[in-house]
Amino acid sequence: MDGQPIWSWVTGFLFVLTPFFLRQVSAEMDSRDMDEKRLNHDLFKKNSYNHLIRPVINTSDSLQINFSLALSAIINVDEKNQVIITNVWLQMYWHDYQLVWEPQDYGNITQIKIDNKHIWVPDVVLFNNADGKFEPSYNPNCVLDSTGNVKFIPPAIYTSSCSIDVEYFPFDQQECDMKFGSWTFEGKTLVYQFQGSNMLDLTDYMKNGAWDIIDCPGHISHTRDSITGQEKEIIVFKLVIRRKTLFYTVNLIIPCFLHALVCLCVFVLPADGSEKITLVISVLVSLVVFLLLLQKILPPSMTIPLIAKYFIFTFMMNVLEILVTVLIIFANHKTPRTAVMPKWVCWLFLYKLPKYLLMERPDHDNRWQEKSCAPPPSYPNTPQIPRANVFFTPPVIENKHKRQKQAFLPSTSADSREHERVLAWRQKFSKSHSPGFSGMTLSSSASGSHMSSEESPTLEMRDLVASNFPSTSHRCMLRDSGTSQSEESLTERKSLELAKLHAAQRLSPLVLTKEIYSASNAIKFICRQMQNKEDYNTVLDDWKYVAAVLDRLLMIIFVLVSLGGTLGVLINAPHILETVDQDKILARITAGV
Repeated sequence: MDGQPIWSWVTGFLFVLTPFFLRQVSAEMDSRDMDEKRLNHDLFKKNSYNHLIRPVINTSDSLQINFSLALSAIINVDEKNQVIITNVWLQMYWHDYQLVWEPQDYGNITQIKIDNKHIWVPDVVLFNNADGKFEPSYNPNCVLDSTGNVKFIPPAIYTSSCSIDVEYFPFDQQECDMKFGSWTFEGKTLVYQFQGSNMLDLTDYMKNGAWDIIDCPGHISHTRDSITGQEKEIIVFKLVIRRKTLFYTVNLIIPCFLHALVCLCVFVLPADGSEKITLVISVLVSLVVFLLLLQKILPPSMTIPLIAKYFIFTFMMNVLEILVTVLIIFANHKTPRTAVMPKWVCWLFLYKLPKYLLMERPDHDNRWQEKSCAPPPSYPNTPQIPRANVFFTPPVIENKHKRQKQAFLPSTSADSREHERVLAWRQKFSKSHSPGFSGMTLSSSASGSHMSSEESPTLEMRDLVASNFPSTSHRCMLRDSGTSQSEESLTERKSLELAKLHAAQRLSPLVLTKEIYSASNAIKFICRQMQNKEDYNTVLDDWKYVAAVLDRLLMIIFVLVSLGGTLGVLINAPHILETVDQDKILARITAGV
């Protein structure tokens, strides 16, 4: 209860004093406004100030303009159109002798803001403008002080032309000039001087994600007008910027390098399938897509950009890989029917190179020898087995045979007649087919000696080599498979007796049957065909091995060439191993060092 009266008393006291404070503040504001209005009237109307006249006492005098340029941000660097877009503040300072006053006479006012349309302002523009907007984006007020110094800082977004050199793209460093000067004043009417340092003001600079500022010096150049012949001063700021390569390394260089590695994997795939050509052509198509993307980024230039050289190099390597892959597949599918492997190819690709490429195969020193495989165009079926007739004894010993046979004749008359018929037929056939030749007689079914099975007992034979018979009197006793068991027994006994007779005459009889000859010839044919097939497959394996050696050799060559080309292209790029500390550079430029 005691505190409530106190707060009421304080509130009432403040309520009473508030109007006095407000009246005092309003009086002071009214007094300052009156002083400023009076100052404006005296400066511009009383003295008849003309904002179109250059503020100098004598018209022959030069007006000094202190100029500085503050860079706020690099908005974009367009390589295709070769322009750079920047956000800058133009800082211009000069002295106007007509705008001087005594602060004591105007309520101690030392500084006022005036619309730039009411005072003289230098018509400074960007000469190398690229979008047609030469004036600043916004015209702020001018700041006047009592000494007559005027400060005018208009902001602007300039699109200035810049010659972009893409020779070392994306490891390039560009130099873009910004040229400022008066549009109408010539000669010595306006002279320029840097406000403070001759560097760009980077106090409020916002760092760019694609470019780093390396240096930004400024200088004043003197040019001569081609029409009037008068000299004119131009302020030139050179902005040296370096591209940040992380984006292009991740999105262009690394994918291109991986494409090159994928191209090299084509030499690892076997040549029997079609994956080799499919892989290398797919990589070629993807490289074409990357080249189209690169074409949209880079401007037309007299020089080939560094990354374009690398892409072209990879593209050419890919095309060469397609060619050599076709040759490898061609060599892999060669056969003994289509080509004969030269001896130097055998020595080089089957013997020497595999040792240096670490791909020797079992029995390497012997398998490289030249193969004498010349198989027929196609493997025929089993040929028809010739049918050969029996061999007969010479007439010299025929009578002795007759004498000897009496001891072996069977007791029955039927067997005797059958045996006589066979012997008569043999003698008749020997005389009719081999006149003047007392040795063996052969007549194949292919030559036309076709007889019935009843009167022409024959044997199936593939071949009888003459070397098996020592002389023309050598004969072979063959068993007729068509005779009866008794005849076979008789023939066997007869053959044994004849064998003894031939041994006595220094002859070596050859006793063979029809089945043995047939089986022997079949085995010979099978062995010969298997040997041919083995030799054929051996030559096929040699061609496949040549293709594998070519794969390994070309893979090593392409790896070395790719690495050498990559290093050769990238090493030529300047500043590729340099790192940029943007904060340190900005601190150095801001300090004016």
